Amino acid sequence: LILALALAAAPLRSWLEKRFHKLFEREAALYRQIVSRIGSHAGQYQQLPDLLNFVEQQTAVALGLRLVKIIAGNPTLAADDGVARNSYEGTELWVANIIRESNRNGWSAVDDKELLDAHGFTIAFPLRRDERVWGVLLADAPLGTLSEDTRSVLGILAGQVAIAIEDSRLVEENIRLERTLAERERLATLGQMAATVAHEIKNPLSAIKSIAQVMAEDPQVRAEYARDLSLIVGETDRLGESVTQLLSFARRETPSELPLPADQLIRSVVRLSEVVAEKERVKINLRIKNNAELGGAAVSALRVALSNLLVNALQATPTDGEITISDAVDKGILTVTVQDGGVGVSDDLRERIWEPFFTTKQRGTGLGLAIVRKRMQEAGGSARLAARVNGEGATFELRVPLADEARPN
Repeated sequence: LILALALAAAPLRSWLEKRFHKLFEREAALYRQIVSRIGSHAGQYQQLPDLLNFVEQQTAVALGLRLVKIIAGNPTLAADDGVARNSYEGTELWVANIIRESNRNGWSAVDDKELLDAHGFTIAFPLRRDERVWGVLLADAPLGTLSEDTRSVLGILAGQVAIAIEDSRLVEENIRLERTLAERERLATLGQMAATVAHEIKNPLSAIKSIAQVMAEDPQVRAEYARDLSLIVGETDRLGESVTQLLSFARRETPSELPLPADQLIRSVVRLSEVVAEKERVKINLRIKNNAELGGAAVSALRVALSNLLVNALQATPTDGEITISDAVDKGILTVTVQDGGVGVSDDLRERIWEPFFTTKQRGTGLGLAIVRKRMQEAGGSARLAARVNGEGATFELRVPLADEARPN
């Protein structure tokens, strides 16, 4: 027996060395190939799906796996076990449960059959980078192929994929911030120029209007030029409103007013539009039920925003149509909704309507909605175009925080 073992030792050792060397070469080649591909695509967010698809295919072939799937979501703090309690942002509930299970086990691989079998996978690895989790790497392996070496390679690859995803998202975020800053600088320059032009125009417009009104008081002049003088006064008023909008858009900060209950503010704005509404035979339905108090900045911002939305709603709503204004309070946020009776906003214009100087009207400045969004953001709120209701009209939502001491009914 000893002699047989001695004779078999050398061939066995040689076979084992070849076997492990072959396995090591295969896994090392896979690691080198994938890591080099990840390095060449670092920060290229648009090519990230192609990179993940490449990793899935190459890993499955090299390690003899039936399927490899990478599911990436938005970053989630790894230290918070509650991130996966109900859902995981950008993924489904079962993926969230896998992340939670891995967290409980010190961020190790998950091979829980109950969690994975229903979705056709055998093992899962969290895509973890520092204290953030970016998703999971899932694998379906034939029986007996998940050796410790294979698990180690999958774990290392999961870490590399997490790095690639994080780098790509960071680059995307930097690009977005750079574009935002560039747009703000452009708008600031444009606003300063508009303010300068507006100041130069405002005084001559006032003089033209005054002269036309004085001339209209003369019976002889009025008898011959009444229509022309009325047109001059009307056009100077329209230009004056445009100048006011330019100045409002150029102003960087929202002026503050005294705190005011929400219902009083909304009703006061609506009263200013009632004359125009009666003239156009448009009914304004008020469904206001909250008298929670708004802070000074919120009062000013909401007043300007609601006034602009009412002007647009009156222009969009046909004769004998209706405008509905309602409100709601949830978690310290007041939401004011303005729904007109017009044709609504087409899908291709839903984002463009917020751009400064973009307008679909023949005689508009294109600043109304830009001012609405700007003022609401300055007050810590937001403005958005809600989904179309029954295919008719446009519904705008203004959201603004209540004052700290406010208590809604």
